[in-house]
Amino acid sequence: MMRLFLITFVGLFFLQTVVPAQDAKVSPDVSERSAVSTGGLQFFSDTGVFRGPESGLMRLEVFLLVDAKQFALVPEDGVLKAQYDLALRVVSEDHKTVKSDSWTRNLKLPNTANAQEGQAPHRDRVWLDLPPGEDHLVVGVDDMFGDKSGMCQSWVLVDDLEQDTLLFSDLIFASELKPTEGAGRFVRYNLNVVPNITRRYLVDKSIPLYYEIYNLVLGDDPNRNSFVLEYSLTDSVGMAIKKYPAKRYRTAGASAVQTMDLSTADVKPGIYWVQVAAFDRAGKRGGKQRRRVVLASLKEPTPEMSEQDAAQLRYYKDVRYVAKPQEVKQYERLPQSAQMNFLRQFWKAQDPTPGTPVNERLIQHLQR
Repeated sequence: MMRLFLITFVGLFFLQTVVPAQDAKVSPDVSERSAVSTGGLQFFSDTGVFRGPESGLMRLEVFLLVDAKQFALVPEDGVLKAQYDLALRVVSEDHKTVKSDSWTRNLKLPNTANAQEGQAPHRDRVWLDLPPGEDHLVVGVDDMFGDKSGMCQSWVLVDDLEQDTLLFSDLIFASELKPTEGAGRFVRYNLNVVPNITRRYLVDKSIPLYYEIYNLVLGDDPNRNSFVLEYSLTDSVGMAIKKYPAKRYRTAGASAVQTMDLSTADVKPGIYWVQVAAFDRAGKRGGKQRRRVVLASLKEPTPEMSEQDAAQLRYYKDVRYVAKPQEVKQYERLPQSAQMNFLRQFWKAQDPTPGTPVNERLIQHLQR
């Protein structure tokens, strides 16, 4: 476990370098990954959106992964103590603060921690209740006993989970998922759900999954009060790489908590999407949810971005400085399967000589 954490922590820090500036918008498919900090304190952050406790508000959960050995450790009472401040700020597209909050955390490590090899992974979970919207999230961590600090920036889409249709929370990939009767920072509905914040797993290991379904229907016919779930592992354009047998569940209420262990046997290292499709038999309606995951191997390198994704990113980085604002927004709202076609059509429309095989406008732009 420690060896895997070392690989993910060091490897992802250098490979995942797409961190949007506050004034820059990025493609949802590019930002669909855990965020990596900038600054002297290195950490990862990830998010999950759930239905909130109040009408009109959704719960944006933010997860943190940091090597606690980076903090200034103070010996006290036979242990090493650290303290850090964790701050969240959500900013709208017009640069107004939607909501912010901060927390102070105290850590204790064994007195021998500095002498031990490897890292001391520490995870945290905090949240803000927000109205639906697409916002900019800033996560800041400050070492209170030292002088290190770090910051993560990302775009988050807070879906409206109160619409009258079959809806999902975000899929949460777990590093630990087991029943519990106790309390804790990662406990929900008597389950200890410790998030896998880097969303990386070794091939041939299962992917523990947690999520919630909303707006299930309880009808008059008890025989139809059930829903069917089907899981698949897909590539970036939605082509199924591995399918799992569909399962039927009895509907007990308007919402349901779901967990699953997905096998990755016979799947090659790479970037995939876990997809869940649901059909509510009483409500006669369905829905889907998916999320990006990386399968890694200790023997084979895992490309952080496919050639298609890399080509699309190169196109996008160029087009966002040429296209009109409404065209950029149109691109960002498209599913990934349609985005590459949009980019091709965009540059085709810029071609001054559409009857020839060469797009002079594109060549001129790329050579600037």
